[in-house]
Amino acid sequence: MSTAPLDLRGVFTALVTPFTKDGSAVDFKSLEKLVDFQLGAGVQGFVACGSTGEAATLTPQEYVDVVRCVRSRTRGVCPCIAGISVSSTKLAIDTARALEELGCDGILLAAPPYNKPSQAGLIEHVRAIADSVETPIVAYNIPGRSGVAFSPATLGTLSKERLIAGIKESSGSRSEEHTSE
Repeated sequence: MSTAPLDLRGVFTALVTPFTKDGSAVDFKSLEKLVDFQLGAGVQGFVACGSTGEAATLTPQEYVDVVRCVRSRTRGVCPCIAGISVSSTKLAIDTARALEELGCDGILLAAPPYNKPSQAGLIEHVRAIADSVETPIVAYNIPGRSGVAFSPATLGTLSKERLIAGIKESSGSRSEEHTSE
């Protein structure tokens, strides 16, 4: 399946996930205020539960609740993209399906952390997710967190096959020094 179009023009805020003062729970009132403040400032979209949003520290239920909260504030106003950074392709597919049910406009998909897949493995990972949902995928190139970069050739393949709608580049390098084949 090819990805649907996704307008990525403008400023998309990578949201932090605020916690209560004692750190025991997500502070949803503060999250709502943060989203509303950003909307008032004129941002064009949001990224929930990316690396800035501390998704790796959230329980599965907190993750869903944070995305649901952000989506409820942005629905009909601007796009909401949610991050997926998990080692299992099956878990990534299940998460992508949950994000689709929540009405997310896009998925920010990092390379599977810890696994360090080959470039062919990255293509198969993205392809399996794209074949499972209609929600557009944005490849998230963040080798410092995932342990492997999407090479320019891999990104070209994913783009030519219409498996991705865009790229979030966070490698800190425009060369292939962080890539592995």
